[in-house]
Amino acid sequence: MPRAITEKPSILSVEEMEQMRRHPGLGAHIVERIEGMDEVALWIEMHHERPDGRGYPEILTDDELAQPPRILAVADSYWAPRADRSYRAAMSVEDAVEVIMSTAGAQDDLAVANSLKAVVRESESEAT
Repeated sequence: MPRAITEKPSILSVEEMEQMRRHPGLGAHIVERIEGMDEVALWIEMHHERPDGRGYPEILTDDELAQPPRILAVADSYWAPRADRSYRAAMSVEDAVEVIMSTAGAQDDLAVANSLKAVVRESESEAT
């Protein structure tokens, strides 16, 4: 994805959103060329699908989503606010987890989000 899109501080245009919606398929196309990675390519293609059926590219529903793309989706949802952007600083670990938890069950899988939260808490207690 071009940085002009991923780092854009305002709403995306229709053309930019279309380009954004193509990236899971492009990523899958790259990975499927590697022998034995067909299943992983499918997970990559589905990582922007949502339990509430409002994801892309296929608008899959909760019962159509396998566990691996749900895990990739939460990882992606965690990474995005943790990265510095030209228009904002990276969020803290705690804030990024709160963002995920605020939409868990709709945007991200609730069980996977809860697992992320538990791992973060566990890591924090081990660090102290």
